[in-house]
Amino acid sequence: MILLNSRATVALIGLLAACSGPAAQPLYNYSDKSVEQLLTLLDSEDADKRTCAALFIGIRYRNPKLLLVNAPIIKSNSPLPELPMPAKVIDRLSSMLTNDSRPQVRSSVLSALSRIKYRYDTTPIIEQALADKDVFLRLRAADELVSIHEDYKERLGSRVIKTILESVETSQDTETLGRAAFMLGRMGPEAKEALPWLEKLTNHENSYVRRRAAEALAKLKGSKLPQQRTPVIEWISASHLRSYQFRFYDDGTIVSPQMSNPVSPTWTKEQLNQLLAELQRIGFFGIKDQKAYEKIALKSGERYQPESTNQIYPPGNDVIDGSTSTLIVRSHSQTNKATFFMPGLYFKAYPDIAELKIFMEASRLVSQAIAPPKNAPQESGK
Repeated sequence: MILLNSRATVALIGLLAACSGPAAQPLYNYSDKSVEQLLTLLDSEDADKRTCAALFIGIRYRNPKLLLVNAPIIKSNSPLPELPMPAKVIDRLSSMLTNDSRPQVRSSVLSALSRIKYRYDTTPIIEQALADKDVFLRLRAADELVSIHEDYKERLGSRVIKTILESVETSQDTETLGRAAFMLGRMGPEAKEALPWLEKLTNHENSYVRRRAAEALAKLKGSKLPQQRTPVIEWISASHLRSYQFRFYDDGTIVSPQMSNPVSPTWTKEQLNQLLAELQRIGFFGIKDQKAYEKIALKSGERYQPESTNQIYPPGNDVIDGSTSTLIVRSHSQTNKATFFMPGLYFKAYPDIAELKIFMEASRLVSQAIAPPKNAPQESGK
């Protein structure tokens, strides 16, 4: 079974941004380096090299069933993990987590240790980062520990909750406040000491923060959240720079989680049905993304890896956009989901692959419905 871990994906995207140039790929692609070479690079005077070396150590020893969206290019001569994992990998990363002077390096090391949890108990090491001098890294460490609690059923230490609350006590950043509330909600009743802070947050001026606080309170109190409607269409586009998500409901409403108001409140149910009919006409319900990847592998001469979206890259492109697009469509009688990594570049390289052609046309139809009128007022989020 392939696991898609959204928390790991978000962490990876952040790290790519930290050690990337203008494109989504790392400044240094060390996927073909041996473990010994990666450990040597961790001693480099160049912080970018240390950051990328830690990134690729984590990717090398991650759960192999974990599908990482927007991952770096993995070179065809990339070695398999050296098992058992050399003890000096843990020793070196543990030292860097507390001693490296650059926050971006410590962040990369933190992420690597979280992935290595699959092979070694890194929890006590990650807990050291709860005392990091950088508030962002303290919250990152808390987030990784909450995820370990979810993935490995480990009990959360009291330091995690205390670190989150102390780190956001005076913060005015809405994204930070919202993420902190989300983390506390994931802990459930174990985070009951955060109830007063979350209650206060429900009166925040920003709608995103209020929503996150209300959701967290419901989970801490064991209350049921209002039943969520199932969207008829979901379109998600993500890269290391930004992500968008839009949901179409059966009453014609189009909603984005990033916005407090519907994207297009004047859309009608009839227009939605017309869009569904058009998606059916072009054949969207019949396409399988893995079939497209199999064809790409055949055309490129690369080895096809089932369920993987980040191993084969379009030829002749120096700049990789690193974006992933997912389209989910549910009609009364059928449902289909397709995900493509860099669909535009794939289609440019392989325009005769039917699945890619249909996906691009379906994405165009959906994006036309989302596009706001010219000169439309911007959403304030309050």
